[in-house]
Amino acid sequence: QLFGAYGSLSSVRMPKKADYSGHRGFAFLDFASKAEAASAFEALQHTHLYGRRLVIEPAEERANDVATALQTAEKRQAAKDLTSTAKRRRATAVLNTSGEA
Repeated sequence: QLFGAYGSLSSVRMPKKADYSGHRGFAFLDFASKAEAASAFEALQHTHLYGRRLVIEPAEERANDVATALQTAEKRQAAKDLTSTAKRRRATAVLNTSGEA
């Protein structure tokens, strides 16, 4: 209700505690437009609710196109390969310094 006054919400997610005893104290809100999200952020960034200050942080935007997804996957694979190579080199160095083949 608090955020709905500033625009149309497309989704609200409130994670629960592992033991299902209640909510974890934060939520994820998706507004229909960036302008609505910006107006809610500006209006509510110094607001207190039930005696607690609301911490409002905009999410980082992600590109959803195929080229960006492929580029991200390639970067992850390259980092993984680099890590594997470094581990092999360290293992080889340990074997060589210990006098074993």
